[in-house]
Amino acid sequence: MRNQLQLVPMDADRLTLLRFLDGHPQWRPVRSGLHNLYDTYEMATRHGRPHVLLIPAAELARHTSVDELCAEAAADINALALNLDPDINREALRRLVALAIRAHGDPELADVYALATGTATETGPAAHGHTA
Repeated sequence: MRNQLQLVPMDADRLTLLRFLDGHPQWRPVRSGLHNLYDTYEMATRHGRPHVLLIPAAELARHTSVDELCAEAAADINALALNLDPDINREALRRLVALAIRAHGDPELADVYALATGTATETGPAAHGHTA
């Protein structure tokens, strides 16, 4: 059975992000000097470096718009879930997330899912010299 897809909506709000992070075994809450402004989470990346994620705290959200900060956090979560650099172009990431979500669990789209999530093997058409 395939692992559960660990992506969040690209437009997730702060409560959706917090619920996701609190329920995800690879993300752990950490204390930081910014605890009044941000809820801070950390995840070890495939390169061994921790990736720190700042989610606007309730106090900050009461006084300012946090949509862009939440969008950045959602993009980072999704990029790391797809084994990509968090600095990936956000539109390219949005497309990969949409492909992964649509193809997840569909046997007819298993190759699309594998490409979107970076789990494709070298047995596909590109490995045999076929390109689009």
